[in-house]
Amino acid sequence: MSYFIFSGEINPLETFEIKGEEALHILKSRRKQLGDQIVIQDLAQKRFQTEIIQLQNKTIRLKVLKEMPVPSEPDFKIHLLQSLVKDKAMDHLIQKTTELGVSQVTVFTSRFSQRPPCGSDVHKKLLRWRKIAVESCKQSGRLSPPEIVFSGHTFSGSSKADLPDEDNELILLSPEGERPDQVILRTHNNGVRILIGPEGGFQKDEIEIFNARPIRLGPRILRSDTAAITAVGIFQLLYGDFGPLLRSNR
Repeated sequence: MSYFIFSGEINPLETFEIKGEEALHILKSRRKQLGDQIVIQDLAQKRFQTEIIQLQNKTIRLKVLKEMPVPSEPDFKIHLLQSLVKDKAMDHLIQKTTELGVSQVTVFTSRFSQRPPCGSDVHKKLLRWRKIAVESCKQSGRLSPPEIVFSGHTFSGSSKADLPDEDNELILLSPEGERPDQVILRTHNNGVRILIGPEGGFQKDEIEIFNARPIRLGPRILRSDTAAITAVGIFQLLYGDFGPLLRSNR
């Protein structure tokens, strides 16, 4: 269930107000009116069914009807390691992988990736990506957004990759790789790291740095953002919280 965010903690016994950008989104984009019911999540990550009881000067006053259950975050942690792509593709990738339940996105640059941002542009891009992730959480009903970081490192044949040091297996998409359902033979049960290259792919020396396990997704060559979204969906289906839902419908 989609929700909106209150920038404080809600007392169920008291009415409260939402102002600013979130109020404008409720009124202009979602076209909510007096008497409509909406779901609000507060900073304590509690969620409430509420009713709009007053609209005044772009301020919304609400009363709590009942507390709502909140979904848990996936137990199977998917860490997406994404080579920087064009802005539109990157926005799309952040939005969709957040909906699919990715736990972290680490953005880096490689030989054929987009040029890395400089100075204050890094902060601006991170703010944009994190805002997209928050909005995606609100739309999809997810409890909290993934962690999004920019490594600021460019990989080359003579450098040591500073990818996060984690126990979970590092997967690299490759047409010569194994099937994704074979990963369970060697990976830990609590998660996986998925390495996605740029549109031009990785060169051989870059692949040697990563020392990742090659996995194939299918017979077609996918765009970088499509590959990331597809890979996250497949691993959620095989090992994450999509699997039980599929099996329960059989």
